[in-house]
Amino acid sequence: MAVAHWMQQWESASWNSSVQDWISRVLDAYGVSQAGPLERVTHGLGAVVISVPTEAGPLYFKAAAPTRSHEAELVSRIAPRSKGLIPQPLAVELDEGWMLSPGLGDTLSGQPVPRDPGGWRRVFAEAASLQTALSAAAEELAEGGMPGFLPDSAAEYLNGALLLHAQLPPEHPLHISGEDAEMLAQGLATVEDATRRLAAVPVPLTLQQGTLDPAQILVPASARASHLFIGWADARWSHPFGLVGEAVQRLCEVHGVEPSQEPVRSMLLAYLEPFTDAAPVSELVELLGPASLVAQAQRHEALVELLLLADPEDQAAYAPEALRRLAGALATPGRTSRRSARAGAHGGTRQSNRAQQGSSGPGRRRAR
Repeated sequence: MAVAHWMQQWESASWNSSVQDWISRVLDAYGVSQAGPLERVTHGLGAVVISVPTEAGPLYFKAAAPTRSHEAELVSRIAPRSKGLIPQPLAVELDEGWMLSPGLGDTLSGQPVPRDPGGWRRVFAEAASLQTALSAAAEELAEGGMPGFLPDSAAEYLNGALLLHAQLPPEHPLHISGEDAEMLAQGLATVEDATRRLAAVPVPLTLQQGTLDPAQILVPASARASHLFIGWADARWSHPFGLVGEAVQRLCEVHGVEPSQEPVRSMLLAYLEPFTDAAPVSELVELLGPASLVAQAQRHEALVELLLLADPEDQAAYAPEALRRLAGALATPGRTSRRSARAGAHGGTRQSNRAQQGSSGPGRRRAR
């Protein structure tokens, strides 16, 4: 089986020795002793995460795939401006894209979705607070460039993405037929209309993660503490409302309601309230659909850029997800090719297991 070159590197003895040496130097600088051997927590296409036992408690080392190596620098810049909602790394190695962070608890993905909506209402409110804090720090965060996916570029990006998929060899897992590309292209007009609607309301852009994923939210240590938001490899300078679409859909399914019904309505209002300086809530609600299209395009870019460098097996495993995001961005979620459907039938299980380990990678357009 072929393996992406960075994953081969992560398996090498020399790389693991270098990681241990770096961790040891960081621990020495903090006056902390390591209490046991390093242990792999996840080892996926996008990143490897290693647990570091110490006398002061567990730490976590993360190394990202080459197209995601900017995450360590990005987190080190945004954490101080996050109102305590993003953990500050203990150390980063910018040339390697390495990061050592404190162990701060479990993620929400390890818990059942609560029937009591209070916890998720807090998540939405704190996510909005984080979005506005990062938006206010735009000038500081933009120093040196920042991954961006501006809403008004979405239609152009998607048109290019259709050409990319169609021009790949027919045997390539990410290939779509010319007929499918033309069919999907019918959604470009919807995307253009969506971006015009977003531009008409002055909601400030911000750095958003791509989706409000339970695997990227740490459970508070106490009732008074806040949730913490981790996993910023997919983050882009974009429209903040794209963050919540998939979480809203998931919560509506759990509670058997529409977004306009309780308890999901209260969660949405908690998210939108900090943005009411731009427009009344009734107008902001109308932007959620258009922003979700942009977010799907953003997440498609993040995943495909990584997959183009991956081995064929991983490309086949993640192709259904990439094409789902493409179709979702073009407001045509059911219109993927027959080849894609077959790929999903054969690769879906492997995808669902490995996607939890970090599948996406950055599109490195820069917000200016």
